[in-house]
This record gives sequence, structure tokens and C-alpha cells, in this order.
Amino acid sequence: MKLKTKLAAGALLAGLIPVVGVEPANASYKNTDAETSQITFHFNGQQLTCRAGGSSSYEFPRPDGSDTAHIEALSGVYDDPGCRNAIFEVSLDGRYETAPGSGVFRTFHAEGTPISSNAPGGWGALIAFDVQGPTGPIAVTHRVAFVCDDNPRTSTCGVSVTTSPK
Repeated sequence: MKLKTKLAAGALLAGLIPVVGVEPANASYKNTDAETSQITFHFNGQQLTCRAGGSSSYEFPRPDGSDTAHIEALSGVYDDPGCRNAIFEVSLDGRYETAPGSGVFRTFHAEGTPISSNAPGGWGALIAFDVQGPTGPIAVTHRVAFVCDDNPRTSTCGVSVTTSPK
């Protein structure tokens, strides 16, 4: 048996925490990388400590035997008290090499939207797509900007983390 990390479907709502499971060694290869950061700032005169982060995954070969690779990236904000009201923007930017050693790179981008007014976490950015596989290295930068009183020049402050599933 081979130990693999999987990202649960509701990872954003569950706090971007990877779930570990055991699968047979002949299953498709899936690798997930996740990072979290924390920032303390003032919003409307109140001090907030907010956690945000992201995860990205790469799967090849696919379970259906196809020669495509699946790339997925997710950025989000934890449901810390007061943080949802201070969110200005959630986004992610990534790039991958089209084939190992090719030197040809493609980029991708996603911006956050409210997931649901009742959902914990509230905001997230998600992108998922298939490309001809295998690919070379993949890197994703996850950014969250908050409205804050601490930076009078821009009125925003934020966190950024990078994940690399391959």
C-alpha cells in the first residue's frame, strides 16, 4: 500500500486541511501541497488575527487511464472571528511547465468570490483543469488581501503563500 495525501472536496470550508488516506500502489499518482499563513491587523478599530492559505494538487496518470494531467488550486480564508468582514480580495496565480524539461510555461489565474453567505470561510478562489500530461514543475501563489487600518497608503494588508504540488 502506498500512502497518499488527498485534498477533501470541502477543504476550503474545513479549513484547508489535507486528509491522509491509503490507496493501492497501482492507483493514479496525486500529490497535494498546502500552506497557511496568519496576519494580525486592525479593521474598523478592532484587532483581528486572520488565517489564510491555499493548496494545489497534481494528478497523473488519471484513474481512467487517460494521458491528461489534472491540476487544481484553491485559496481561501479560515472562519476566524471578524475576518470574513475584512476580506478585500482572494486570488491565486500559477504556472506550470507544459512538459518536463520543455522550458515552455503556461500561466493561470483565479479570483475569489463569495462561496455562500452562510458558509464558514465565506470566500475562496478555485481553479481546476486538465492538460496533456505529464507536466514539469507547478507553482501556485495564493494571496489574500484584507481591508486594514494599519496601512494608510493602500488601506489593505495581506498574506501570500506558495504551493508546489510537483
